[in-house]
Parts: sequence; structure tokens; C-alpha cells
Amino acid sequence: GVAKYIASSSRDGLFLTTKIRKAPQGTSPEEAAKRAKDQIDEDLKALGVSSVDMLMLRDSPDPRVIQSQWAVLEEALASGKTKSIGV
Repeated sequence: GVAKYIASSSRDGLFLTTKIRKAPQGTSPEEAAKRAKDQIDEDLKALGVSSVDMLMLRDSPDPRVIQSQWAVLEEALASGKTKSIGV
């Protein structure tokens, strides 16, 4: 769907976003960060793009998990994989 459209059209006028999956309950902060980093790369590849306009993070009951995932989003922002981040 989306990747096919992007491949055949211009991204002009599109705001492309993807949301990080919620870490399963009991996931360590380190594992949650690895999952988030892997998902960002997988989503960019699946969409056939080098960056998105926004990466979003789902809430978690464990603040340590949120902090570790947020750090990954900040890295993605700094490296140009996204233009903005949010929860």
C-alpha cells in the first residue's frame, strides 16, 4: 500500500509517520531499545525511504522502557532518519 504509492509518486504533500510497537510486558529497557532501533530500520526499508517525517512512541507502564526507547528516537532524529519524534 503505502510503499507502493511512495515508489510511484512524489512524497510532496505527504506527512509520513510510523509508530514504535509497544514492548511486551517484562521487556528490559535494553531489549526495548534494541527492538525500537530494529523496527525503525525495518520500517524505513519496508517503506523504501531513508527517513520519515515523524516517529511516534507508544506509552509503557515502565518508565525505564520509555526512556530507553526515547533515547533511540533521539538517535534517529540526530542521524536524519526522522524530522520529529513524539509520544
